[in-house]
Amino acid sequence: MRRIISLLFLFTIGTAQAAVVTLDQQNPIETRPGYSGALAGGSRTLTQSFTVGLTGTLEQVDLALGYTPETTVGFEVSIYSGGGSPDSLGSVRFSNTYAASYVPEYVSPGVFTAFDVSTAGITVNADDEFTIIVSRLSPTTGTDWVLWSIGDEYANGQSYGTLDGVFWGSNTQDLAFQTHVSMVPIPAAIWLFASALAGLGWMRRKQTV
Repeated sequence: MRRIISLLFLFTIGTAQAAVVTLDQQNPIETRPGYSGALAGGSRTLTQSFTVGLTGTLEQVDLALGYTPETTVGFEVSIYSGGGSPDSLGSVRFSNTYAASYVPEYVSPGVFTAFDVSTAGITVNADDEFTIIVSRLSPTTGTDWVLWSIGDEYANGQSYGTLDGVFWGSNTQDLAFQTHVSMVPIPAAIWLFASALAGLGWMRRKQTV
């Protein structure tokens, strides 16, 4: 009996499925030219909140960022738990700095660039709220810009920005983004293993009667 159970367990482990990375939330890039959020100096930030639709681990966010030809100062991407105004967010879950050259030179309406957040191990559940914040690393000149393309209105989040330390929000235009979540499906072998155990238990009980 123990040998049979061990063989069934090894079969189950051997057929386990790998995590599947799936596009979860998105706000597509606005197709009309000239729509973008601007990050000029270190005191300015742009923010987009979103609501998770899948349960799993947040693996990647795609942001429609680009730089102007004069840009030399990089930027920081952070992800916080919670939604709403950036001054009322929860804990920071991911933060990393990037050179301006990490994203392409901005040409309206922009393109998505992938940001790998898998090392943060952010476990998410459906209906959880998170917020993405992009900020400049230091004060810059008037020609040194990082731009975040605008999408259409995103119903499950809101965009914000700061100007001289004051938060302002937009209810009509949200920033373009995509989020990707990895899910580990329950392999079919698990159900086979459970059914086999139940069958073995029934057979053993029958033999002892």
